[in-house]
Amino acid sequence: MMIRYMTSYFLSQRYKTTALVVSLSIYFAVLLIAFVLLRAIPDIAALPLKSIGVQTIVQKTGEIPEQMIGVVFPHSNAPISEEEYQKLSALEFTESAEAVLFFWFFDESYFKAVSGIKPESDVAKLIIDNSPNTVDSLRLNDAIITSSLSERQNLAIGDNIVIGHMTFIVRDVLEKHPSANIVASDIYISFQSAFDLATASPQITNLYSDISQTVGNVVLLKTNPSVMVDKETAVKDINKKLIVFSEQSFTEEVNDQLALVSNAGQTLLGIVGTLLIIAFCLLVFYNLKTRETEIATLRKIGWKLADLRLQFGAESAIILATSLLLGNVMAFIGFQYLKQTTIELALPWDITAKPHFLMEENAIDRTIEAALPVNYEPIIAVLASGAMFAFFISISLLIFQQLKNIKPYDMAK
Repeated sequence: MMIRYMTSYFLSQRYKTTALVVSLSIYFAVLLIAFVLLRAIPDIAALPLKSIGVQTIVQKTGEIPEQMIGVVFPHSNAPISEEEYQKLSALEFTESAEAVLFFWFFDESYFKAVSGIKPESDVAKLIIDNSPNTVDSLRLNDAIITSSLSERQNLAIGDNIVIGHMTFIVRDVLEKHPSANIVASDIYISFQSAFDLATASPQITNLYSDISQTVGNVVLLKTNPSVMVDKETAVKDINKKLIVFSEQSFTEEVNDQLALVSNAGQTLLGIVGTLLIIAFCLLVFYNLKTRETEIATLRKIGWKLADLRLQFGAESAIILATSLLLGNVMAFIGFQYLKQTTIELALPWDITAKPHFLMEENAIDRTIEAALPVNYEPIIAVLASGAMFAFFISISLLIFQQLKNIKPYDMAK
């Protein structure tokens, strides 16, 4: 292999070579970023529910309340039976389950969204962890409220709140909503208190005669990510009326926001990749055609086909190695930028239920903003570099088969 000969060739073709190196490096960087983003989609789509420590929320389609008076269930929060709850707990992907009883309350002046939670539940722990005054538990007549409700209805710690036939004492005010408006509640009370209010409500008992058998109307599931099944299908096999919110619920929205991994993005990457392969092949083939005199001369002075393949293979290898090195640098910079980028995911109304006719209540923020959980991964980068290097070198070696058609004497005639 002649280093000076190779260097001389690169200098004579510096513009074409530079254009190819830059094109290949940019494409590799974009391809690597797209691949990592594609792998990260489940993690990105899981961000909204991750904020409350679960992976799946199950609710049930029910009836629209006849009147918005007193304690009512939103139509997306019908009672879930003990049998349905046990089947949800027994699903192969379920690690643990807990139930919440969510309802709306309308009095003569105000609307309130209320959640009944069990003291040992993870939701209760989440609320208490965000409680400034460290309320250890919720007793039957205790209530924790949000700061937005406190401001809207002029409530403070120690004040009384009347809900139905029960009176609650405000024990604490949450500075911010701990679940980012998922199951958006203004008030948290004990599950037993919520159950007593629901079973005493004519609006609920008229629609759901079996309300006394309910375990709640929001089921929070912690799931095993290694069990790859269609959660929505598995849940709906229990009851077609069950509504499922999981990372699958947000996957399409994530795809739409991440242009590189959208269908259009993947198509564009495929087209650009095909064009680069064609450009690389044409450059290698062009090199052979324009250097036939040199090749014939080299063969005439004793170079074997193996020597020529080594020479031209080394040229291709240097172009590829330079492209991949530059591409990895570009990808690393790209990942640093992406780590500073946020993605916004819109929460469905069903898990942020507020009465449609109350414009102020529906003004809540139904988006979750989070940084993209992506990083430059050296192992993936090395594997991708190796695969791309092997692919293009294989193409070069196939084209180099044309060397045998250039005889030592052909160009000398």
